Amino acid sequence: MKKKSIPVRQMASGDSLEIPVFEFEGSGEAPSVYIQANIHGAEVQGNLVCYFLLDYLAKNPPLGNITIVPKANPYGLNAKLGEYTFGRFDPTNGKNYNRNYFNLVAQNLLDGQENPQQINLSEFIKNNNDCTQSTIVSRFQDELNRCLDEIGKNQKKFGADYGDFVCFQLQKMAQKADIVLDLHTASNSLNHLYAPDISIANMNANYLGIENIITIQNEFLGALDEACFIPWYGLQKAFRKHSQLEISIPVEAYTVELGSQERADEAMAFEQFENIINYLKFRGSIKGEVKKPSLKYNICRPDGYKRLFAPYGGIVSYKVKPGQDIKKGDVIAHVFQFDFVDNPKNISEAKKEILSPFNGRVINLTDSSIIHEHMEFARVMIKE
Repeated sequence: MKKKSIPVRQMASGDSLEIPVFEFEGSGEAPSVYIQANIHGAEVQGNLVCYFLLDYLAKNPPLGNITIVPKANPYGLNAKLGEYTFGRFDPTNGKNYNRNYFNLVAQNLLDGQENPQQINLSEFIKNNNDCTQSTIVSRFQDELNRCLDEIGKNQKKFGADYGDFVCFQLQKMAQKADIVLDLHTASNSLNHLYAPDISIANMNANYLGIENIITIQNEFLGALDEACFIPWYGLQKAFRKHSQLEISIPVEAYTVELGSQERADEAMAFEQFENIINYLKFRGSIKGEVKKPSLKYNICRPDGYKRLFAPYGGIVSYKVKPGQDIKKGDVIAHVFQFDFVDNPKNISEAKKEILSPFNGRVINLTDSSIIHEHMEFARVMIKE
C-alpha cells in the first residue's frame, strides 16, 4: 500500500487541508478500481466503508490496481454550523460539490470550432474509423487524459474555484479506472444505487447488493459517475451513427448511496463493505468466491423517481419511513401550521395531511421536520 496526500486548500489561518489517497498495486491484468467517499461533508458512512476496504486490501492484495480516497473533501467535512455539517454546498458560492466535475466530450462543436478541454467526437471518429476497438479505446483514453491536462494547465495559469480544483484532482484519478464507485448518503434514507442502463442490462449492478436502483440519464449533469461514464457512452453513440463499428463501453461508474447523512454505523458499513468486495470479486479485481445476487431488485428510470414538495409550510411529522411501500392516497406526513387556526372551533385545521399521489416506495425523507411550502420533503420510487 502506498499513501500520498494532495494539498487542496490553505486556510486564512495558514493551516493546510489535504486529501489522503491510498493506492494498492495489482498483481495481474484485472480491472482497475477507484473508490471515493465524502465529497459531501455530512455524508460519512462511506468513510467507514473505506476503512474496512483498506484493512481488507492490506491483507489481501488485489489483482487490479485499486485507489481509495476516504475523505474527498476535507473543507466540506469541516464546515459545521452548530451540530449540522454544511458540507454539501460551498458556502462561498452555493455550488454543489458533486456538480463540479468536467464534461470532456463536446457534443455539438461546429466545423472549425475547437476546445482543447473537450474531445470533438466527429473529428475523433474521422481519424480513427479504420482502427481496431482496442486501439480506439486506448486513443480515446489518451484524449481524455489530454483534456484533463489542458484543464490543469488552465487552473494553474488562472487559478480555480475550490470545488472545481478538488473535483479536477479527483477526476484525474477516477478517469484512469475501469470501475468507479462514488460513495454517498442522502438525508434520511435507505441504501440505493444510481447506475447506467448498460450495467443494469448486463446485471453487473446487482452484485453490489443494493435492492433499489435508479438508472442515470445518459447526459452530463456534473456528477463523478457521469464524468467517467458519459464520454464513453457518447463515443459509442457517435460510432453507431457514423460508422458500422460497435464500441463496447469499458467503464462502469456508480453513485452508491449508503443510507443517511450525519450518521456513521460500523455494523452497516461492514455489510456495505462486504457487498462492494463481492462486486469486485465478480469483476475480477480481487480474488475470491462470488456470491450470486439473491435480492428482488426494484429498478426505475429517472422519470419514475419523484421528488415530492410540501404543499404547506410548518412542522412535519412523517407517517412513513425510508423503504416503506405506499399506495396512492396514503398519508405520508402531517404538517402542523398554527396560522390556519383562527377560532376555538377549528383548532384541528392546524394539522394538514400530505397524501401520496401514487403507489411507490419511499427512498428518502428530508432530515428536518421544519419545512417551507414548495420545499422538497421526500423522494419516492414509483411502483405500478
